[in-house]
Order: sequence, then C-alpha cells, then structure tokens
Amino acid sequence: MKSSPEKVMGHTEGKVEYQERSDAYTHIIRGEGYKMIACTPQGSSGTEEADARRLVACWNALDGVPTEWLENYVAGGAENLLQENAALIKERDELVKALRSARDYLDEQYPMVDASELLDEEIDPILSRYPENK
Repeated sequence: MKSSPEKVMGHTEGKVEYQERSDAYTHIIRGEGYKMIACTPQGSSGTEEADARRLVACWNALDGVPTEWLENYVAGGAENLLQENAALIKERDELVKALRSARDYLDEQYPMVDASELLDEEIDPILSRYPENK
C-alpha cells in the first residue's frame, strides 16, 4: 500500500492580535480580516489570557522567520534567541563604529589620494544605514 505524500502547509502570514473583548469562554487570537487564528479557554487564574497575549507577542516578533528554521534552531539547543540577537546587534554596532573611524582616517590622512570611489560606492552606503546618533 502506497503512503500518501505528506502535505506541507504554511502558517497564516502577517501580524496577529489579541481580541480584547473575547467571549465568556475563550481568549481569541485573530489575524488579517478578523480571521480566528487560535484560542485558549477561559480560566479563573488569568494564566490563559497571559498565554494568549504571549502567543501574539511571539508570533508578531518572529513575523517573517520561517517555522522550519525556528524548529531547527530550538532543536539545535538554542538557549535564547533574543540574547543572541542582542549580541549580534552589539557586534554590528561595534563594526559600524570601526568602519566609521576607518573612513574618517582615510579622509584625514590621505586627502590627495582619490579614495572617493571606495568611500562613495562601498563604505558610505553601509554607514548611511546606521546614523551616528543611534
């Protein structure tokens, strides 16, 4: 007997929201067009509403990240995606600062050398994405 191929389905794309006025029995999460995405049962402890709100916050924070990547990342032993992201942002900021210093050095030390192509076409476009007052 042949087994049927596994059907791969994608999740609902885009941001979702917690329905503030959910009914008496559920906490509802809705997507675009008021489509119900998920719901949690009401409970007396307040945990269910907190869970629904957390699901919405996580969903929206990870919008655009493929589910398969997330599953593999977590299965691979990732401790904390946000901590890793913060470390990468810090490293990026340090590299941008170093690149800005190198650009200033080229401008000051070699004013007669035509480095404008390197500065205009390669370095300045990168630096323009990261304003100095950040």
